[in-house]
Amino acid sequence: MSDIPKSADTIYTQRAALAVAVARMILMQGGRAGTKPPEPGGWPVLYIDLPDGSQLSYHFSSVDAHLLEGLPPYSGEWDGTFLGRGSDWLKAIPMPAPLDMVTTISMAEAVAFERLSPVALRRWGIERKKLEADTDVLPEVAAQILMGYARRW
Repeated sequence: MSDIPKSADTIYTQRAALAVAVARMILMQGGRAGTKPPEPGGWPVLYIDLPDGSQLSYHFSSVDAHLLEGLPPYSGEWDGTFLGRGSDWLKAIPMPAPLDMVTTISMAEAVAFERLSPVALRRWGIERKKLEADTDVLPEVAAQILMGYARRW
């Protein structure tokens, strides 16, 4: 923790940025999140539908409204709850099961085959064999390295 005191404005901006990050993650997973424009004299609202059916909602000040750029309009309605004000909503987001090395390497392989040229794909295969043979490299680390190669090359 930092010893630097934070103003309420800074804390609200940080909370707003985190709420937008959660909304983007929910959208990437096929869920629903989005914004409603402000009513006259009001603030825009970000709505996030959680996997368990509950809803988060956050009002955004004009200072933080730029953080909402790129999010789609929200087609639902406010459910009348104030779940976003506390941390209880974290229970509504399931923790993903850890992936084993085979699954992760399979995912990396799919990305590699989709994105890489034949020359880069051969190089990726060589790196895969080296990493799988290296007993000092944890399997999950090897899988992450391979995914990085697949995305970068």
